[in-house]
Amino acid sequence: MMKLFKPKVDSGFQNLVLNKTHNTPEVRFNKNGILDITGRLIPENSHVFFDALIDWVRKLEVNQVKINSRLEYINTSSTKGLLKFFQEIEQNPKVNQVEVDWYFEEDDYDLKETGELFESYLDFTVFNYNECIDLEI
Repeated sequence: MMKLFKPKVDSGFQNLVLNKTHNTPEVRFNKNGILDITGRLIPENSHVFFDALIDWVRKLEVNQVKINSRLEYINTSSTKGLLKFFQEIEQNPKVNQVEVDWYFEEDDYDLKETGELFESYLDFTVFNYNECIDLEI
């Protein structure tokens, strides 16, 4: 049975919090532009997962966005959704600077290359690559 994602959002534009599951990461998006995403990104339906994130990003009203990505694993369908998510941030007219701290486990060069691929498709998002011994997920 697929679990629908219902973000904890108060009335008006507030912070977005999605709790971590076995297949989805913990998401903490602060309306001040600090976005944290940590865990495994292998949802049963990536469209359902990313719809809430993209809707929230479209309402974001800050000049600078800082994303801390500590993803242990990303499946193929989520790769497309994550790229669309990054593109939506860049398309937000209020946002003019995006920085991603892309963390990956030691020797996981596939995940590093995924970040590099995302960066190559984006116009002004800057990625900082951080190799870690353990992502502590």
